[in-house]
Amino acid sequence: RVGGGMLLFVVFTSVIAAVLMSLTVTSGSSSLNLSTVMLYIINAIASLVGEFIVAAIIMAMCKTNINQAVIIKSVSIGDTVKYTLAAMGFVYVFNLLLSFMNINLSMFGFQNKTSDYGSTSGTVENIIYFIAIAVVPPIIEEFLFRGAILCSLRKHGDALAIVVSAVMFGFAHSNFIQTPVTFLTGLVLAYLTVKTNSLIPAIIIHFVNNGSAVAFDLLSQLNLDSMVYSIIDFSLALVFVLSGLICTAMLIKKFGNKLFEFDSTPEDNPNGLTIAKRLRYVFTSPWMIIYTVVVLLLCIQSAALA
Repeated sequence: RVGGGMLLFVVFTSVIAAVLMSLTVTSGSSSLNLSTVMLYIINAIASLVGEFIVAAIIMAMCKTNINQAVIIKSVSIGDTVKYTLAAMGFVYVFNLLLSFMNINLSMFGFQNKTSDYGSTSGTVENIIYFIAIAVVPPIIEEFLFRGAILCSLRKHGDALAIVVSAVMFGFAHSNFIQTPVTFLTGLVLAYLTVKTNSLIPAIIIHFVNNGSAVAFDLLSQLNLDSMVYSIIDFSLALVFVLSGLICTAMLIKKFGNKLFEFDSTPEDNPNGLTIAKRLRYVFTSPWMIIYTVVVLLLCIQSAALA
């Protein structure tokens, strides 16, 4: 069911990408070129609508109601802050890994390609750009992957739900470089959601991650000295990584091995199948195989166009 729902996700995103590309094509005297800000608005609206529909379909097929998917009951504030900062540290390390891979593998034709509709200018356009990239995706993507998918699968066991939702999050980016890194990020965000029993921490991390990228992009328009960028980048890395390490150490000291114990146990596993066998069942199901092949083809296409 999740595999079938994610195939619909591919259809929606492909149609959206095709429409946006057609709107920016200029041929001879016929120009369909839209302004940069309009493209960001269209993309944000399309993402909201498309991903919400896919999430609703997956929830309907898995018989998950909205209260199960949109969980906001967190654990104690102190533990939630520790989990969030620890997760943010891991996510920032994964971003550094993504940058390293992008630099070193680009020579082989592999590249982390993101939507670039041009630069914005002026306060209003920059605000729209920020909302379209740093506000909309964290909300709707967390609702789809950590809400609809993760929470629909938790009845089959938290460990299974975390791994499958992370794979779906990685696959959704359809890029040889970005997919493995976003899979790792998906593991952290899914674990964080399960441990805090809330979508809010994952949304916050997603927002900080995307927001910092937008902020650096806007700073680049100021033509500041490269040393300034290096200082800002190093400072952020130091803050996120060190706070993440400290909070991780505090959680390990408090919970020990219980950090990897989950409350949810499989409701439909009477034979006591191992997590490995249940994951094998998931990823050898027909719809999931088809979805995996489609993602692989999209990755190859992305690499070929790089």
